[in-house]
Amino acid sequence: MIFLKNNINIVKPIILANKISLCLLFVFFIFIFNFVSFHISYQNKNSELKEYIRFQADQTAIVQHVLHRESDTVNKEIIKNRNCTYIDAVYTWVNGSDPIHMKKTREAGIDIDTQENSQRYREIGALRYSLRSISKYAPWIKNIWIITDSQIPDFFDLYKEYTNIKFIFHESFYRNRSHLPTFNSQSIESNFYNLPEEVSNCFLYFNDDVFLKGPVEPTDFFDLENQNQVLFETESIIGLRLYQKYNRLDSYMQSMVLSSQLLDSKWDDKKERFQCDHGVQIYNRTILLTMNKELGEQQSLTSSHKKRELTDLQHSFIYNQFVKRYAPNHRIVKGFNFYGGVSTNYAETRLILQDAFKTNSKVICLNDRLISNSTVYLTQMVDEITNFYQHMVPEPASWEKIE
Repeated sequence: MIFLKNNINIVKPIILANKISLCLLFVFFIFIFNFVSFHISYQNKNSELKEYIRFQADQTAIVQHVLHRESDTVNKEIIKNRNCTYIDAVYTWVNGSDPIHMKKTREAGIDIDTQENSQRYREIGALRYSLRSISKYAPWIKNIWIITDSQIPDFFDLYKEYTNIKFIFHESFYRNRSHLPTFNSQSIESNFYNLPEEVSNCFLYFNDDVFLKGPVEPTDFFDLENQNQVLFETESIIGLRLYQKYNRLDSYMQSMVLSSQLLDSKWDDKKERFQCDHGVQIYNRTILLTMNKELGEQQSLTSSHKKRELTDLQHSFIYNQFVKRYAPNHRIVKGFNFYGGVSTNYAETRLILQDAFKTNSKVICLNDRLISNSTVYLTQMVDEITNFYQHMVPEPASWEKIE
């Protein structure tokens, strides 16, 4: 019994010591857990703060590159009473692969998964190379205006202090802002007469799939001294023979016929009219104002269409007819633009790219007709086209992000 008592007396302190150790160990783990939790929370908050600061900095940087206009109406007198003293470039561009834009498109009731719409809205990176070609081959262009639905290309360096590239968001030039948002290029073009006054009276209009193949001069497009311009046309005729085949035409050509018939009626002048070349388009804003004066109602209807409709004005085609009617000293040039529709037919696309490389035309348009159920194959074809662009204009421009 004495032995047992002694052992119990010895064990008690040991048990007490173990309890204290366990308590200390528990406190230690609690401390470590809280420390790690605090550290992770701090890191997350710090990351969120950095992201917020970066976002605010980006927003501030964007402001200097975006032309904002409160008024919904251009001062027409300013446009009418000034001459062209320099030439600008104007782009319409959309990143149709942007999830936010895709959501807006679907909300407007447009099925972007159809073959036609996937081609129309898809972004394959062509804008970068088109802009490079202007920097390289037309450095005399004073300002480049990119019309977008509040989008900025990923490759554009917002932190460049000076660049001749500016962005115009749709709400800053649409005459009727209730027509927005729009997903229709004809709607956008029907508002060109209402562009901000900062855009030159003489400008070249590019889609992102149009780029310069070699050096060009202002005289390839305008005679600034005499305030005349060039028209680019094809040999394709829109006239009575085509009218008679209307029901057998595709929707694009049907729309061309309707635009030509509108002019027949408006001017009481039935005549054959040449189709405009698919590439760079040349605009004088005084002619655009004349168009709006005579076709304002039809332009407003086209402007209101969220997606393309048969009755939409074929803007470039009609503009060329107005030049012929109201600017008699214009000059017509054919073959200035090379046009190729690139598809998922590999052999066909390779031939088109080879022809584009060999052509003597000064402008190339590679229209996206890529259709494939295979994402891998589609990616391969886009890479093929991008490699062609990269080969043609490999040098990065000053406004590009350094990667």
